[in-house]
Amino acid sequence: MPAATRQLLSRRPLRTEKLLQPLHLAGDKGRYLAEQAAAKLGKVKVGRSCITFKQLADLKLPVAMAVVKTAAKLGDVGAAKQSLRPRTARRLTAHRSAQTSRAMSKLLGKRALVTAGAQGIGLAISQHLLRAGCDVVVHFRSSGDAAAALVREAATLGRRCLAIAGDLTRTEDCNRLVADAVKFLGGLDILINNAGSLIGRRSITEADDDFWAQTIMLNVGSLRKVTRAAVPHLAAAAQTGGGASIVNLASLAGRKGGHPGSLAYSTAKGAVLTFTRALAVEVGPQGIRVNALAPGLILGTSFHSTHTTPEAAKATVAGIPLGRAGNVDDVARAALFLAGEFDGFLTGTTLDINGGVYCA
Repeated sequence: MPAATRQLLSRRPLRTEKLLQPLHLAGDKGRYLAEQAAAKLGKVKVGRSCITFKQLADLKLPVAMAVVKTAAKLGDVGAAKQSLRPRTARRLTAHRSAQTSRAMSKLLGKRALVTAGAQGIGLAISQHLLRAGCDVVVHFRSSGDAAAALVREAATLGRRCLAIAGDLTRTEDCNRLVADAVKFLGGLDILINNAGSLIGRRSITEADDDFWAQTIMLNVGSLRKVTRAAVPHLAAAAQTGGGASIVNLASLAGRKGGHPGSLAYSTAKGAVLTFTRALAVEVGPQGIRVNALAPGLILGTSFHSTHTTPEAAKATVAGIPLGRAGNVDDVARAALFLAGEFDGFLTGTTLDINGGVYCA
């Protein structure tokens, strides 16, 4: 425990120490434990005001600690700029709290498989699922170290996680991945089809048959093969669990075409969107919801580090109504939402995560 935290807690009664303890745990697990303690521990007295434990826990740790430090030192939450009044805290965190609590209550104990789940967007999705209470199998091809680190992270959250290597352009690897995932998890409730990439930028005259076939196989063929193997298990889970979810990762390029040289990739991602709509109709009677995400410019990933120059990224950001690029957590939160719609009325749809560049 940090020295500053020990010093703070030494000024507060034991009751407050117990109250703050879950805040030192990671992310959603800390908030989950906080909510469990809230019913027993009630409110934190801060000067002339009170803030409920749940409101405090919903804040980011540095902000929550600032509130309590200020209360301990000055006796009033409103007496320092870095602190928050309880009413403000409620307003700022109510939506986030409801969303997190809903996701955790619905996804706790669910079993998920994430392809390409150890780097970039896939890693963020895997982490969000774990923090929401899922047990997760992550597929990887070359990110072995990151996959191992994710397994260790899952253990700290009290969740089960297995990393499996494989080449998803090979049918046997797809079948083995699903079979091993189901064996480890004891079933399958959620499938996140994240694997896919822009192999390279080539114009229509430069893209030979082999390049075109590779791009389609990586982005559509692998998704089809994994889904084909997973559907029977998802259908079985839907019968006992109220439903199942498939979330397919497409791209803004599949919506409106990409930058020059991405014709094959854009075509493949457009096919993913059509695949999503058609599959939703086909497996809906089995209780499986199928939806897609179409991210725009998501910086901080190997995809854009490899295929997007800083100049191109800057020019793209200039045309985004929200004035910034996206990040992996923007996509992961949307994936978490769709995963949680396993029993909802939402299927065959695409969520566009692009800051307003394209609105369907």
